[in-house]
Amino acid sequence: MRIGICAPSTPFTHEDAARISALAAAARPTAELVFHDQCFAEAGHFAGSDGERLEAFVDLANDPDLAAAYKKAHEAYLTDRDALGLVVEEVEGISAGGMPDRVKCLHSLVAHSLSAGPGVNPLGDEALRKLPEWWKENACNSEMNA
Repeated sequence: MRIGICAPSTPFTHEDAARISALAAAARPTAELVFHDQCFAEAGHFAGSDGERLEAFVDLANDPDLAAAYKKAHEAYLTDRDALGLVVEEVEGISAGGMPDRVKCLHSLVAHSLSAGPGVNPLGDEALRKLPEWWKENACNSEMNA
């Protein structure tokens, strides 16, 4: 099985990739990791920790119930978008965040969970539960933005 790696939360080195490949080979000998060149870029972005995404991928790959729920989330996303009447050929059949067979962009999955509500996207719900509640201490309001 080939697994593509892209969009890490921080850049890493080719040596890091070799260590990750060795760990993956020890855990899943039939898995081959393929690292996109973007992984080694010097520009960070929010996508969750590598560990969180690896854990989500392993969960998805090994749990048929979670895989089925994630596929349903993908289908719900497409149904909701179609209901808006938006037709864009380039994204036909494509949802977000790597659905339905990989975990790529946790921020997309969180956004889907926020817009669709709890229980629709299991991995988005999980990522949302793990987010720090930064707004409780410093809520956005008009006084702060004045």
